[in-house]
Amino acid sequence: MAEALNDADYATLLIDFLTPEEQEIDATSGELCANIELMTERLLATFDWVRGDPVAGRLSLGLFGAGTGAAVGVAAAVASPGVVRAMVSRGGSLELVSDRLPKFQSPMLLIVAGERGAGGCQQQRGGGPADG
Repeated sequence: MAEALNDADYATLLIDFLTPEEQEIDATSGELCANIELMTERLLATFDWVRGDPVAGRLSLGLFGAGTGAAVGVAAAVASPGVVRAMVSRGGSLELVSDRLPKFQSPMLLIVAGERGAGGCQQQRGGGPADG
């Protein structure tokens, strides 16, 4: 996805919400992949970093999130009104932030493919950190 966007002259930034050490812990416990607040804080810090950059800070900010990453994107956008200009959610776990959805103010494209099976975070992670 990032390559196609870069080819169309869009800047992209891939974010892993969890450190490698946290990913190892999460692989056995599953406790961190659903910690929306932790990951939202990290995305908000990324917003600040991007907005502080002299070039990137002048660009509009759009988000792409899959699984839990989509929920984190919604939570961060609601916490920073006016920062996120648009969002794409692919198979997002938006039920994790259902209380915040009414406050989400940007256009959002929802891409759904059917029902998810049981498996929680493991299945939502799917392709690995790039999904978040």
